[in-house]
Amino acid sequence: MKNSVGALLVAIVLAAAGCSAPPEIVERGTVVENVTLISPVAPHETAGVYVLIQDGVIARISYDKAIKAVETIDGSGKYLTPGLIDSHVHLRGDAGLRDDHAEAHPELVAAFYDQEPYSYLYFGFTTLVDLAQSEETASQWRASEDYPDLIYCKRLNLANGYGMAFTPEGQKFSSPYFIYDEGQEEDIPSTIDLKQHTPVAVIQKVLQTNARCVKTFHESGFGGLFDWPTPSDKLTGEIQQLAAKNGLVHVMHGNTTAAWRQAAAAKLDVIAHGLWHWEEFNSEEELPEGVIFILERIMENGVGVQLTSQVIEGEIRAFDSAFLDTEQLAHSLPQKLINWHKSEDGAWFRALMKRRLDSNPDIVEAFLGHAPTGGDAETSETAMRRIGQVAEYLNEHGGLLLLASDSPSSPTFSNPPGLNGYLEMRAMERFGLTPLEVLQAATINNARAFKIADQVGGIEEGKRANLLLLDQNPLEDITAYESIRLVIKGGKAFQREELSALNRQGAIMQSAN
Repeated sequence: MKNSVGALLVAIVLAAAGCSAPPEIVERGTVVENVTLISPVAPHETAGVYVLIQDGVIARISYDKAIKAVETIDGSGKYLTPGLIDSHVHLRGDAGLRDDHAEAHPELVAAFYDQEPYSYLYFGFTTLVDLAQSEETASQWRASEDYPDLIYCKRLNLANGYGMAFTPEGQKFSSPYFIYDEGQEEDIPSTIDLKQHTPVAVIQKVLQTNARCVKTFHESGFGGLFDWPTPSDKLTGEIQQLAAKNGLVHVMHGNTTAAWRQAAAAKLDVIAHGLWHWEEFNSEEELPEGVIFILERIMENGVGVQLTSQVIEGEIRAFDSAFLDTEQLAHSLPQKLINWHKSEDGAWFRALMKRRLDSNPDIVEAFLGHAPTGGDAETSETAMRRIGQVAEYLNEHGGLLLLASDSPSSPTFSNPPGLNGYLEMRAMERFGLTPLEVLQAATINNARAFKIADQVGGIEEGKRANLLLLDQNPLEDITAYESIRLVIKGGKAFQREELSALNRQGAIMQSAN
């Protein structure tokens, strides 16, 4: 009552003095008006919100009073979410071309590079974590304000292990960031100064870069196809301790029970990949007690899990030529690249996978836990089942799941930028996560795991204005992300259709003419 009387007295005084009401304040910047805010943290859904964006940052959020600004975005009947984060990508890859193909068709690689950042934005990904990138590529990427925000890791290859194994002989030990384990000294050329490749020395080199994380590898050879050394528990633990001490996130590649045991013991920050090699438990159909024991240790020690189910589902799609004709793929990849993948040359990786499967029946049988029953995708379908079982258990028991697509995990068309992340979200929903839990995995969980929650991952004052405006409610169904209307990255708004490969390639051709 007091407030009402006070307001009435002010109005009477102003009228008596011949004064008009104070002018309406119009803020600089852009306001998203009267929108329903969708948040990964409670409260999760709030209607009638005004969000003011200034200088690329969320300057003010009003829940009960309209904000007027120079530029406006009508949010009536629409939903505003944080921009999505994909915490496992590999930018500027090979576009699915073998080296000789890329040399013969540089225009295809160039078209892929031109579209790549916009494909991530088209599917709502405004922040990316590249798990093995160079300073040069990261700087080039960051030079464009139109590209998704990027943070990156340095790759710490183990001497003669996965990653280094595929490097040409003369270049194997050229990386300043490779590490070695006790007992490997004799397998390293005598010209190499081993003092420069201890965990302490390598972490110090990483700290001289802008990298926020390091990636190590526990990969013995894809279930028996190769025979590579893996890091000892002692080495992995030492790297984890050094990373934590120096504010770096430690991510380890690992998809076996041995790798996950080591990740749990080291209290790793993040394990990259689902647990699909059950090894001694391969013959079991239901989630084995031995695997459950490992999952309990993973959760107990706070290890974040990147399921990366699209590594496996991408293998299944590689055998499905119909995927090349889908509208979703046409939004992600330039049409001329899609057409090339339909050619005989473009099917090279599918043929390679089939040869490897057909020529290693013992390995296939060991992975399946029984004799193969036929079908090109039988091993991949088994791996997908195992990922789903692991994901369901982790989610039901409080595990930390992170949205991560591993785009591209293989040199093929079936891990396309942006779309691969959306397909990972759809898979997580099939594994039993609610739409809210998927949103959390793609926003706040990733932001916290990679120590950028002060900048992104939510809609809060002071955070980056990385936002999505949708026509449908993403808390009701994951397909709502197909209704993105606007992508806002650092305060700059993009109409979604302008980001599509279908429209961008047409616009590029028009401007060239």
